[in-house]
Amino acid sequence: MLENEIRVIKLFKILSNPTRYKIVKLLAYNNTLSSGEIKKYVNKNHSAVSQHLRLLKNLDVVQYFMKGNEIIYKLKKNKISHFIAELEKYYLRK
Repeated sequence: MLENEIRVIKLFKILSNPTRYKIVKLLAYNNTLSSGEIKKYVNKNHSAVSQHLRLLKNLDVVQYFMKGNEIIYKLKKNKISHFIAELEKYYLRK
């Protein structure tokens, strides 16, 4: 199996978790969010959100930067936003 195929499979595996999917979707529609804002939206504790964000960061899905004392997250590649939008358009249409 090619390395790129393995990365795509890992991406689908990561996104198969509802919380991680929700985080990616939130970042796709909001561009940047602090870890506190993400925690509020997904209704999980700080530790759980941090673990999900770490997995997304390790797969190069998200990146972060510091803004004062806050950690701000954003999608690393804008193409993921389009991918999420297309998936939802295709699978959620009636």
